[in-house]
Amino acid sequence: MMSLIKAVHASALHSISLTIAPTSCEQIVRPLIALISSKRGWESSLRTIFIGQPRCRLYMPGIDNGKCTFSIEDLLVFSHLHHIILYDLAASLDNVICKNLATGWPDLVEFSFTHAIILRGISVSPDGGIVMSRDPLPPATATLDSLVAFARHCPKLSHLQLQLGVPLDIAELPVLDDETRTILSSRNIRSTCMRLSVDPEGPFPSNPKAMATFLAEVFPGREIKIILAESFCRQDQCKSSKEWYEVVEWLRSSQPSSLEFGPCFPASTCSKCN
Repeated sequence: MMSLIKAVHASALHSISLTIAPTSCEQIVRPLIALISSKRGWESSLRTIFIGQPRCRLYMPGIDNGKCTFSIEDLLVFSHLHHIILYDLAASLDNVICKNLATGWPDLVEFSFTHAIILRGISVSPDGGIVMSRDPLPPATATLDSLVAFARHCPKLSHLQLQLGVPLDIAELPVLDDETRTILSSRNIRSTCMRLSVDPEGPFPSNPKAMATFLAEVFPGREIKIILAESFCRQDQCKSSKEWYEVVEWLRSSQPSSLEFGPCFPASTCSKCN
């Protein structure tokens, strides 16, 4: 892969899609980003970057998740990005980093990041089903403040997927300052649908009405589609759908809204779904 990219001598490249084998991820992600960043002209011409792993091949035993980390901020050299999709990668993402990304990519239309799932073992249950053990996803260090940052600094944003910490206490919901509220309410983008992908295995809103009120402030007048993103476990997906459906119902009192389901891993990979 490295040699192929080196062989590209064009000074203007619109998009790049890199699919990385799990066994080589820890050695290749950082060098790949460094190589792409070094290509003259690409920093201003690139509009789309996809970096991920095949969906059917997750991390397997023997691969250290910690060795595979890289800094998403390294991609900020590409200041005109519209679409950035990072699937099944191990990277740090907190509120500070999210704000840097939001201010560094003002033309952003889509940002999607999913953390790697680490599979550690495969066994057969007494009833003959396949059981896969996995490491838990790291706790979310980005909160709804990051959602506000992307909404404020990326006026063209229409799809956002992050592992966000959803507060269980209504008092922990962000309060928009007057300047942010004015910026968000003055934009002429009400005809643009906003798609928010949420993690069905993550925390769900304990107060759907408060969450709906917050989202209506961040995306005033816009149609909001909440998407339950792919889940390792079908039961987890169904468990959290009730609360998010209530959020949608409350949103519908002020603006169009709907709940959708993203693709799901086969149920046979989870012992709870067998």
